[in-house]
Amino acid sequence: MKKQKKKTISKPKIIDISIPENYWQIIIAIITLILFSLNLVRIFDNVFWGDEAFSIKLMKMSIPEMLEATSNDVHPPLFYLLLMMLYRIFGTHGWVYHLSALLPYAILLVFSCTVFYKTFGKETTLLFNTFISLLFNCTVYNVEVRMYSLSALFLVLAFYGYYLIFENPESIRGYVIFTLFSLAVAYTHYFCIVSVSVFYIALLILFVMKKIKLTYLLAVYGITVAGYLPWFVILLKSVKRTSDNFWMTSTPSFQNSLLFIFYSKNIFFSVIMFIITIVFVVFLILDSPDYCYLLPCVLSAPVSIIVGNIVSALIRPVFINRYIYAASVLYCLALCITVARMNKKALITTLILVFTLFSCIPSYIETRRNEKNDDVKTAYTLDKIAECGIPEGTVLTNNDFFSWTVFEYYVPGTPCINVKSGFSDFKDNTAYYLAWNNALSDSENAWLSDNKYSAELIISDGFLGSNGFYIYRLIHNN
Repeated sequence: MKKQKKKTISKPKIIDISIPENYWQIIIAIITLILFSLNLVRIFDNVFWGDEAFSIKLMKMSIPEMLEATSNDVHPPLFYLLLMMLYRIFGTHGWVYHLSALLPYAILLVFSCTVFYKTFGKETTLLFNTFISLLFNCTVYNVEVRMYSLSALFLVLAFYGYYLIFENPESIRGYVIFTLFSLAVAYTHYFCIVSVSVFYIALLILFVMKKIKLTYLLAVYGITVAGYLPWFVILLKSVKRTSDNFWMTSTPSFQNSLLFIFYSKNIFFSVIMFIITIVFVVFLILDSPDYCYLLPCVLSAPVSIIVGNIVSALIRPVFINRYIYAASVLYCLALCITVARMNKKALITTLILVFTLFSCIPSYIETRRNEKNDDVKTAYTLDKIAECGIPEGTVLTNNDFFSWTVFEYYVPGTPCINVKSGFSDFKDNTAYYLAWNNALSDSENAWLSDNKYSAELIISDGFLGSNGFYIYRLIHNN
């Protein structure tokens, strides 16, 4: 009797659905372009608040005039030089002013898609690009005509130089990159000196641990001191002037400042992201000291907050949350690098991305809607101002930003006088208007009456420089 052959059951073929590595860079580049476009479309407006209008005012000066003006302010000059360059290349347009913030953000995206992708992996790039494009603070500072986006770029590049030093202490390239961009960030925002100083302390610790040579350490310290010496005297004057008189009256709480790092209108998101960053970094370092280069990243923001609060307590309030924006970007980067080193990095990356999109997209939509509305209201107000002949008159205001920079930007050549402390120097044959934060009160009407004037409301829904206001025409009572 013949033996029957056993039937062999063929194993089902396993289909590989993984995406080839060389395709990932293309996919992430496309995603990054989409994220960038969400910020690019926001630069085509004419809405600038007081500080932005001040930036534009300095931009139109000569370089010596700008240096003198900013030396009397509380910010160093590097951002204003960038803004002046863009102005001279592209001219006077709202989008040109916004470009001064968008350009550093764009460079950071490109750096992430190339250097970070190669160094830390696709998960780092994907998460980091999403964070700096959609987090609420990032959507603000990616287009605001101030130095915060530029300072974030320089601080991240300084970190990269530190990372190269940590990985290869004999690499001159790392020392050059670190020194160059730590100097650049110090010339961009004074508070970033505190943020980047954490890395200088980390270098000192590396020397004590005999990781780097004394000659390299002294070279970095020496070049940094020599490089900042030309502006150091001005910094000291700024510190003295600020200690004598500054506009701040209070500082945010420590808890509020920490939440600023991953700020979202969904506070649960802010808290969770802040905590998991600490947890992930600590576990990674405990697993391997090779990741100690992440410590300055997560310490930069908290140290800046602590220093800001100590100085504010000892002297006077000088700290506000936006001063740690650059350090907050570093904190986000630490999380992105850490995730890429996890065992289940694909799953963790996906969960964080979904959580971020769920928390940030609604606020982006709201921000975009508000920006469009503000631009429409601004255009309407400027038309009404022109119709009423206000540019030929003199404007009295109780709004500090209006008298400081806003009216100078929107209605150039029209005198705008702050009368919060009182005003009685009315002159004959001068048309006066009020740009007022509120509807006139009885006491304010009495002030006008004492000076033989009455007020006629001509605009009740004005909007300039992110401020709603009323405009009155003053009528002289003979």
